Amino acid sequence: MKKYIKNKKRLANVCIICSCIMILGITHSVADSSPPKIPDHPISLEEAMKLALTNSQKMNQIIARIEKAEAGIRKAKAAFFPKVSLYTEYTRSNDPIAYLLKTARQRLLPPNANFNQPGTFDNYEIGINFQYNLFQGGKKFYNKDLAHSVLAEEHIERETIENALLASVINAYYDALVALDLIKIAEESVATVETQLRLMTVRYNTGGVLKSDVLSLEVRLAEVKETRVRSKNLHQRALANLSTLLGFGPHVQLSLLENENLHTEYPDTYDKGIKIALTNRSEIKKIYEKIKQSKIGLKISQAGYLPSLDFIATRFYDAEDMAFYEDRNNWGLYVKLSWDIFEGGKTRAEVAQAKKSFKELMANYNYMILQVKLDVKNAYLNIEDAKARLTVTESSVVSAEESYKLVKSQYEGGSVTISRYMEAELDRNQAKTRSIIAFYDKAKGQAEIARALGLWGNWNDKENK
Repeated sequence: MKKYIKNKKRLANVCIICSCIMILGITHSVADSSPPKIPDHPISLEEAMKLALTNSQKMNQIIARIEKAEAGIRKAKAAFFPKVSLYTEYTRSNDPIAYLLKTARQRLLPPNANFNQPGTFDNYEIGINFQYNLFQGGKKFYNKDLAHSVLAEEHIERETIENALLASVINAYYDALVALDLIKIAEESVATVETQLRLMTVRYNTGGVLKSDVLSLEVRLAEVKETRVRSKNLHQRALANLSTLLGFGPHVQLSLLENENLHTEYPDTYDKGIKIALTNRSEIKKIYEKIKQSKIGLKISQAGYLPSLDFIATRFYDAEDMAFYEDRNNWGLYVKLSWDIFEGGKTRAEVAQAKKSFKELMANYNYMILQVKLDVKNAYLNIEDAKARLTVTESSVVSAEESYKLVKSQYEGGSVTISRYMEAELDRNQAKTRSIIAFYDKAKGQAEIARALGLWGNWNDKENK
């Protein structure tokens, strides 16, 4: 008899190595943990948007989810391939049935064996199994379609994140510019009041004005300094918010380009805009995929009514002392049909659950349509409000500036009181503030319409084209 493997130590090593290879899949992936590079120059709004798409942790999360979905497709496709496995086992027993089985497989069953008292015996077994599913009610195909739909959903979710992220970046950028302009107005007001306070103090010391006039200017100076402090704080918070959106962290001090105004194209009416939104909004497209997945899930559940058919092939060796002989090999070919004829109504419940999920998604779809319509309507109303306010405030700035010049001239000529002068100065600053806010509200409103229409999704890909 020719031995297949006669070195016990070598056989043990081979079995251990094969088992480890089959069980363990060792991969090394080193994530780039280096922090993003902070720009050392004033950044434009468009550059800020690109930095957000590159550095935002939300984008990193969705990219990981997309890669996970891609792995899910590979997993689903693996079901179409056969399963091949190596195994080895050691048995020490005095079980009569095991003794009969193992000894017969060794081809060493003694003719006068006492099966009632076989005694303690040892057995080593190595083998290879091959299994291939021939039919499973279509589950393999359905699972593959489901995995592709999940990947499509994650790509759509990426559009959702990009759409919301870029809209937030634009708002934060404009908020910082608003605060910067408000700081300039406050600085100008502080300088004006300080100058008038110095002059008023001189006139008071010479007996030309009352103490109440000096006190009124001191109160006004405290107010404008408080406004300057609030404006600076607003600017710092806006920069911290923007820096966080860009993935740098709130501690990073960014420098922005002033007078930035991103050109945004959008339909001029709500009726035109809503048609784009209902086609383009990723939230609606995502529900489409969810409905598709629900239909696939129903088919998977219904496949539970069908049998499963597998082809199995095996080849193995048994020996008492790990001395395996080629002419004592064992093999088998099997076709296995498995059909669950009763399982307590589990399949029926899964089918009913899948149908209810579909019904829920249809209700969610109808609700989302209404929400998108409301979102778009509010965006158009906001932009109309901002345009109207900008027109009014620009006119009021001209009037307030002219009034301030006249009152200042009258005050210097002694025909009006300091209270009237401070009132005119306050009116001018408030008019400038309202005009600045209205200007940037219009810019933010345009970006908000683009978000409501879903235009910021895949914005970077569109720009590169």
